[in-house]
Amino acid sequence: MPTLPSAFVDRIHQQFGNESNSLLDAFGEPAKTSVLMNPFKSDLNAPFDEAKSLPWNDMGFLLNHRPSFTIDPRLHGGHYYVQESSSMVIGFVLKQLFKGQTDLNCIDLCAAPGGKSLNILNYLKGSGLLVSNEVNPLRNSILRETLCKWGSLNRLVTKRNSNDFAALRGLFDFVLVDAPCSGEGMFRKDEFAISQWSTHLVKQCASTQRSILENAWALVADGGYLAFSTCTFADEENAENSRWLFSQLNCESIQIEVPTSWELNELKDHFFGLRFLPHKVPGEGFFISVFRKKGGESSKSFKSTNPFWKSALREHRVAIDSWISLSETEHVYINSKNELSVVHISSDKTLKLLDILVRNDLVAEPGSILATVKGKDIIPEHGMAMCNLERTESLIVDISREIALAYLRRDLSDILTEKRGWLILRSEGVVLGWIKKMDNRINNYYPVDWRIRMNTG
Repeated sequence: MPTLPSAFVDRIHQQFGNESNSLLDAFGEPAKTSVLMNPFKSDLNAPFDEAKSLPWNDMGFLLNHRPSFTIDPRLHGGHYYVQESSSMVIGFVLKQLFKGQTDLNCIDLCAAPGGKSLNILNYLKGSGLLVSNEVNPLRNSILRETLCKWGSLNRLVTKRNSNDFAALRGLFDFVLVDAPCSGEGMFRKDEFAISQWSTHLVKQCASTQRSILENAWALVADGGYLAFSTCTFADEENAENSRWLFSQLNCESIQIEVPTSWELNELKDHFFGLRFLPHKVPGEGFFISVFRKKGGESSKSFKSTNPFWKSALREHRVAIDSWISLSETEHVYINSKNELSVVHISSDKTLKLLDILVRNDLVAEPGSILATVKGKDIIPEHGMAMCNLERTESLIVDISREIALAYLRRDLSDILTEKRGWLILRSEGVVLGWIKKMDNRINNYYPVDWRIRMNTG
């Protein structure tokens, strides 16, 4: 069992009373492993041997042991994502709030590494528009990788502070704030979280969360919802900030109805909340509360004179359409680096939001970057291989698992095929990425930073 800070242990005893010993003992037990499946790419029937579906997410599965994910091509091809099971309740929350409605404007305000954004995309089923925001450059890069592999195009990435979105006030049906926190709920999975914990950190996180929540609340549309979540147990971060948010005059706290068999800890103290406790659920510590806005905000446009992304020329769209099938719902953009990005827009409502984002120069990546223009040539990017659009079958070459792992390590120097030029490698139904085939060798275009860095022999 990890050595827990004494101040933390004392507070847990005070906070949870008779339940505290069971909760503290849970930190000495091994963490469970769970995955979120990609319904756009995977067969959900038997994703892993002896996997059990999660009660609060029909695309989430609890595994009986932790496999070697690194050498599974399905992970690299975006067929599933390794995610802590408690946080997958986001999918259940969306179903209860919107009852199947999918034409929604959503924003995940603190999105990296991206798991909760994937839950939102799974719910949207290709409709609506998701804005995934992360201000930290390194974490933003991880977020882009996560979203690229998932393949959904009804999303975009931003890289701003929460107070930079004045142009988006009142435009979102659903705002998720998975706020930076002291990480108490992850202690048995993350020793660094234990080492950095202090009462000062708890207070600091609580203050930061309140600032983010204040900015986030302005983004919620009239009748829309804000979900506030953390992976901590501290009342200063969870309950006190939820009570503060509930004190807003145009706010209604929403009770998420859950079966008693889930053994969730329900909070009812001037607001409703759900708490996942690791001695009761097959996951880590997690907290979530949901609020509905009774009155909307007005957006303020600060139109940029030279936004980074602009609508691409028709010739660029035609060029991309020769590689994959674009419909009228796919919008193509180009930036100053001549990167071509495609975003899926399913309604006038989502198109309006996208237009405001682009005009106000808030977008780091609209949809997924599919190609780069170099002179008269169009160079395909990894996003074109990963996206959930129909590809030209003649581009695909099927390879064995062994060759697939060599490709993912970037150790592959050639393959046997009569095809030449740009080709997509696929192994056991999993699309992996691009190569360029010459007579006696290949150029491997799997992203260098994503390559497998371990000995898989």
